Amino acid sequence: MVDPVNMLYLGAGESNDILQRPQQLARRLARFYRLIYVEPVGLRSIRLSDFWRLGLRLKSVFHRKNAVGAMGFETVSFLYIPLSAPKMLCNVNERMLLFQARRRLPFLRSRDYVLWIGSPNHLARALLRENRPLVSVYDCMDDLGAIHKDDDAKRIVEAEQEVVDSVDIIFASSERLHERMARRNPNTHLIQNAVDLAWFNLTNESDSFPTPPFPSDRPVVGYYGTLGHWVDFELIDYVARLQPDWSIVLVGPAKVPKGAMPRRKNVFWIGPQPHERLAQYARKFNAAMLPFLVNDLTASVDPVKLYEYLALGKSVVSTDLPEVRKFRSLVRVAKDYDDFLTCLKEEVIRPYDPTMARRRFEFVQEHSWDRRVEEIMRVLDSSKRRSDNQECHASGRNGLSSP
Repeated sequence: MVDPVNMLYLGAGESNDILQRPQQLARRLARFYRLIYVEPVGLRSIRLSDFWRLGLRLKSVFHRKNAVGAMGFETVSFLYIPLSAPKMLCNVNERMLLFQARRRLPFLRSRDYVLWIGSPNHLARALLRENRPLVSVYDCMDDLGAIHKDDDAKRIVEAEQEVVDSVDIIFASSERLHERMARRNPNTHLIQNAVDLAWFNLTNESDSFPTPPFPSDRPVVGYYGTLGHWVDFELIDYVARLQPDWSIVLVGPAKVPKGAMPRRKNVFWIGPQPHERLAQYARKFNAAMLPFLVNDLTASVDPVKLYEYLALGKSVVSTDLPEVRKFRSLVRVAKDYDDFLTCLKEEVIRPYDPTMARRRFEFVQEHSWDRRVEEIMRVLDSSKRRSDNQECHASGRNGLSSP
């Protein structure tokens, strides 16, 4: 059997969203496959905050041409009813999505494709049941039961369990997720997050940067990334209140009510920025921070930005996250608010140490997205060989083998 040239990649996030694991892996896997990135088709009901994206989705649904974008892969959007209940509606969505996918993507008529599932959804379940691919993959990045609430959580966890029991391969981004997935599917592999060394690189400091929108003539303590419900805003406010002579810089989109954001004169929220700008901002930090709440959700998180901070040689202070503890030789891990502030004070006044910065950078060179995709391709190639052998054995049993 010829290796499949197509990969149907069911994205866990919008293809043009913040460049994270889904997009980083997709753009590299597209070097090995004709990769079709399917914009998310979620299992939860639509919210008010989703309506602007719904408009973009409708526009892209009726744009029939699948052009290869700057990311190096094609994108496609499908129409579905963004409501979670009743169960009959889920069945309607599955049939609707499967019909659109088969019509838009002729290769689905055969098994000769790889199915990559970034999150459990209607289309993933329909394909696994009725359009079984040569190889199916679930990329588990989060504890979905901890992200969602009430009926949404129950429904999404049930869908995840169905996917986990059905796919050939599971990749998990953290040790805790790996342990949980492996209990249901033994073909589970730990593929942690990583860094894009083209953008985050200790040796590349030639990029120009305009005057920053915050005072940089005093210590700068910063964080970039989505400002979501997993961020400990009380901790940020605590640091800002006790260190009024610091600039506390927050870069990224806010996905929490405005009242949750600290409102102090020395806190500067920059808002969302292009991916290439993040390194420029981070180079202004005297210390970078990971001010995450410690709960069931963050216990399974392997922060991408940690690898990026280290690639820039930055000192990092983090709350006590399980996935960060193994970086203790490179990262300060604080046990409480007082300890977090103490660690930041020590890092802010510490003279720049080029040896330590180089050590951080050299460490993450082994943790690039290119290396991660090399690991993934080894697993995929092994799985395809097993699939070929099984088909050959089945053909032999049926008297169809070649003489």
